Amino acid sequence: MVSALSNVVGTFDARFEPLVEFFAKQGPENPAGGSSLAVFHNGVPVVNVWQGEANPGQAWGEDTLSTVFSCTKGIISILAARLVEHGLLDLEAPVAQYWPEFGRD
Repeated sequence: MVSALSNVVGTFDARFEPLVEFFAKQGPENPAGGSSLAVFHNGVPVVNVWQGEANPGQAWGEDTLSTVFSCTKGIISILAARLVEHGLLDLEAPVAQYWPEFGRD
């Protein structure tokens, strides 16, 4: 059987194979050329994989540099929701309540 991971290079802990399989499926749809994924669990690297091309004709490698955009929005949304849940953030409060400098002229 042909593995869905045939286009992925690198190493990963077998416990994270479903994640790597999902990552592999993103490759053919990636118009940018290539991508990489690294996951650490309890400070230990458990996934370090990559796929595609860094440039036309040049394979993506373990040390290929890339620009990351908007990677923090999801994390910040989760953190804000948790702060609201714990009563530490009021979404109706003015921004200056949490960031006094914001309210200065």
